[in-house]
Amino acid sequence: MNIAVQRLLNQLLLQPQNDSPLDIVQWMGAMQAQDYSMFQWSIGVRMKKPDQASVIKALNDGTIIRMHLNRCTWQVVARQDVYWMLSLFGEKNKRTVLAWAASGGKPLTPDMQQTSRKLLFEALSGGHTFTVKQLAPLYAEAGISDIGIVRHLLTLAETEGLLCSGQTSGNLHGYTLLKERIPVSDPITKERALARLALLYFQSHAPATLEDFVWWTGLTKSECRTGMSMIAKDLTEFKFGDSIYFSHRNHIPGRYIENKVIFLPAYDELLLGYKNRTAVLNKEYENKAYNKFGIFYPVMLYGQQITGTWKRKTMTHELFCGIEPSAEILQEAKERLSAFRKTATPPFSSKAPLT
Repeated sequence: MNIAVQRLLNQLLLQPQNDSPLDIVQWMGAMQAQDYSMFQWSIGVRMKKPDQASVIKALNDGTIIRMHLNRCTWQVVARQDVYWMLSLFGEKNKRTVLAWAASGGKPLTPDMQQTSRKLLFEALSGGHTFTVKQLAPLYAEAGISDIGIVRHLLTLAETEGLLCSGQTSGNLHGYTLLKERIPVSDPITKERALARLALLYFQSHAPATLEDFVWWTGLTKSECRTGMSMIAKDLTEFKFGDSIYFSHRNHIPGRYIENKVIFLPAYDELLLGYKNRTAVLNKEYENKAYNKFGIFYPVMLYGQQITGTWKRKTMTHELFCGIEPSAEILQEAKERLSAFRKTATPPFSSKAPLT
């Protein structure tokens, strides 16, 4: 099995299956959403016909939700997956946020936390959406003026199931009350939630290892093994090199397209979805694709390998390995990205307009 090609197929990069942002996000399970404009392209690049307006509409409709989940990092997920994912990640993420704040010398005291919950409930009740910029003065009036503390309190509120993403103008994240955005769903057992997570990961990211799954989730190895054991009948195990890989029966069949360039966004799942990224990125060039602080750059995929980076404004590229693609192939990649951006005239309204 060619691991790189099958991953490209399962991740909807070689042969996109449809144009629905919801279907794409739900298939992928969770998609890294660190960079607000880039995560929209991470959905668009997986569409048959890239359309940023439809991604923004899905965010505004609440059919896809952006919030802190896996590894206490920004993710975009399907609305129907929010509550059971919170049941897996919420408490661990809460401890993480509290530890982050304390390590920076600005602990979140119980009084701060209670003030924040009360403030958010009062400000956002009734379907309001507020940005950090709009919320900051309200926190200042309540005696919390440090913007770093405000951001930690907002993330903490997400981990507690109080907040999620609200409406957007396309380039700003807004917060709204989760229970007003999405009706509370019936709880499921931890084992069923782990099984669901394993299904979503391996159908969209396989071939992958247990270590890859542990990395992607941020959960313990024991928890990940439990999830995999629950779907064992749907997994096929095979050895490649020194590692044990698993493929899922829901894999997407297809063929390798040799002469194809894809401009991948920063923080794309093709890299962020795995602990070991050497299937598509030579270890020698890892520092060209991301730095030691966890900042991932927009990268260019040529064939089966990441061979360069590209700039989001000019779409110019810089090769760091391999051969230069032809001008025609490069133009096709640029046209897909340009077509995506040209649709972005989002219909937007809010009781509290974003600024």
